[in-house]
Amino acid sequence: MTNKTSIETFVTKVIGEHGAIDLLINYEEFQEALSVGVTAPFYLSKLFSKHINPNGSIINISSTREFMSQSQSRLD
Repeated sequence: MTNKTSIETFVTKVIGEHGAIDLLINYEEFQEALSVGVTAPFYLSKLFSKHINPNGSIINISSTREFMSQSQSRLD
């Protein structure tokens, strides 16, 4: 979800089908491009913030793998 139009379409579809959300979790397993790791979660949070139930939450999760000494490449 790196394209703003795709994100807006996604939010419109979810709100159209469900009316509101209780929870938004943004999860990124490995450090990826800035647009995927920062921009998309920020923009999703901004768009969904108008539709979160009063006791709802937004949770952003990312990987801490970049801080580990082992290479991120797969070891066979």
